[in-house]
Amino acid sequence: MKNKMYMIIRQALLTAILAIGIGCSSSNAQQTTQQAEEPIKFPYPEIPTMLTDTEARLAYMCEHFWDKFNFNDSTEAYRSMGEQGLADFINLNLQADASVNERAGKTLAEHLWKGADRNNYLELTEHYLFNPESPLRNDLLYAPLLKRLTELMPQTDDRASKLNYMLTNVQKNQVGSVATDFTYIDRNGKTGTLHKLQANYTLLYLYDPDCENCQMTLMHMRAQLQDPRVKVLAVYPDDDLDLWKNNRLDFKEGWTDSYSPNGEIGHKQLYFIQATPSLYLLDKDKRVILKDASLNDIMNMLRALP
Repeated sequence: MKNKMYMIIRQALLTAILAIGIGCSSSNAQQTTQQAEEPIKFPYPEIPTMLTDTEARLAYMCEHFWDKFNFNDSTEAYRSMGEQGLADFINLNLQADASVNERAGKTLAEHLWKGADRNNYLELTEHYLFNPESPLRNDLLYAPLLKRLTELMPQTDDRASKLNYMLTNVQKNQVGSVATDFTYIDRNGKTGTLHKLQANYTLLYLYDPDCENCQMTLMHMRAQLQDPRVKVLAVYPDDDLDLWKNNRLDFKEGWTDSYSPNGEIGHKQLYFIQATPSLYLLDKDKRVILKDASLNDIMNMLRALP
């Protein structure tokens, strides 16, 4: 998700797993010999042969991925296989649409909640789907998973408040939704709002002036972003105005460098910012195309957009 290599891996994985789902059975003798030599293999579901459409096959695989998996087995070998299976599951859902992600997330929640080894998989799903550094982050999958877990979990459970916190935040400004509007003030003292900014595409750059990673990302943006369709709106979301005034980054001419009055974005948590910079790509109607994405993902998306 974070780079071109993951796109290649995902496509290869999709092709391979959908082929596996058809089910080509080996002889019993071969299987017995292989069981002694090979590590535990994930129990992929078999896709019904009447499903020949690629999208239908993908949806079936995503929604039935965990049907044969044993969430009670906590042995090291089975956990290792399960973690790889989880990565495969997330990769498949990255190829599917939002409605498939919603059903697949709910189904995973129901399966893992019944298992004795649920805590292990709660930690793994958080690591892969919530960690800002994870290349497999997918809010469209994680939100329905969290929502279903909060329905299944007693609110007296110690983990309930954490899951509710994560659910609230992953639901903010999701891909396909209209980004939350806010007011900003630029270096010339001019006030504007996100929704009134006229552009075919907007790159929203939420940053901290003394963040080294923000400065490095900006350097790459200056070198790579030459697209006249894109307007860059950089916003400091917090309330240390002196920090913003005294640390002027090297934005290109025509790019807007601004701050959020009284730190409204940060104080009201209008956007969930786990780390800076946080980049969003928006269309002309300010619908989110990419959320909290890498610059590489944004550049790849811009090349694909009309």
